[in-house]
Amino acid sequence: MNKSSSSLSRSQFVERVRHSNQACQQGDFSLAIQLYSEALTFHPHNYILYSNRSAA
Repeated sequence: MNKSSSSLSRSQFVERVRHSNQACQQGDFSLAIQLYSEALTFHPHNYILYSNRSAA
């Protein structure tokens, strides 16, 4: 993780991922996509986030 290239803190990253997973489960796919994209600014090489965003 390279925090210097991101505006999110680690806790904000974790919160985005948690909230995006929840949005997906509730069928709010546009919100999930937005939140996964935001989380990817913190961790741009996280293939799981790309996969989850693609599924959304």
